[in-house]
Amino acid sequence: MPLSNIFNLSLETGSVPSKLKVSRTVPIFKAGSTDNLCNYRPISCLPVISKIIKKLVCPRLYLYLTVNNLFYNFQFGFQAGKSIVHPVVHILQTITKATAKN
Repeated sequence: MPLSNIFNLSLETGSVPSKLKVSRTVPIFKAGSTDNLCNYRPISCLPVISKIIKKLVCPRLYLYLTVNNLFYNFQFGFQAGKSIVHPVVHILQTITKATAKN
């Protein structure tokens, strides 16, 4: 079955083939003692095809959420054109308004 058929079927049905959902988690050493489990971080290795499906779905989902105004008003992360500056400005404005009102 060509990959385009898998991708189209996945988008049409809203499901992903079960073989694409399997990931392998590998512990990666950070620093310090190799005997301490806290010095390792888990890395999930996903199938390449599932990453491609994610690349196809994410823009469509983002567009749907944006067009239908479904994002929370104060959702600043993971949105184009918004950064850490936006919540800081929002909090400063809130504090300024509260101070002005006593």
